[in-house]
Amino acid sequence: MTRSALHLYVGCLFCGGNANEPDHLARCDGRQGFIEADITGMVHADDPHTSIEAATVIVQRRTELHEKVLQAFAAHGAMTDEQLETLPEFHDYGPSTIRKRRSELFQQHALVPIGEAVNTRGRKMLIWRRAS
Repeated sequence: MTRSALHLYVGCLFCGGNANEPDHLARCDGRQGFIEADITGMVHADDPHTSIEAATVIVQRRTELHEKVLQAFAAHGAMTDEQLETLPEFHDYGPSTIRKRRSELFQQHALVPIGEAVNTRGRKMLIWRRAS
């Protein structure tokens, strides 16, 4: 595909087809192939479709990262945020990203605090484990 062809093609967020085709709206009701994702607060009504697509990808990746965090607790057992974020499977992520996912899993009642430990900086941290 040439650079100009890439520039002209606008993939539909919902069906994956070319949103610039004249009959696109006749074939796409806006729901085909769409994975429901709550992007509330991530985009504004007047944002371009690229921002909406990016937000949807982020939400889908966020869901994958939640699962990865849960798998880490299943594999490694109870741990603090500091221990969690230093695991090899999270070396491509920043510490705040991993802590935020753990926090969201706590809010979803998937993780529970079971005690306290002192981290490498001498601060108390909660120890987390998967909810039973």
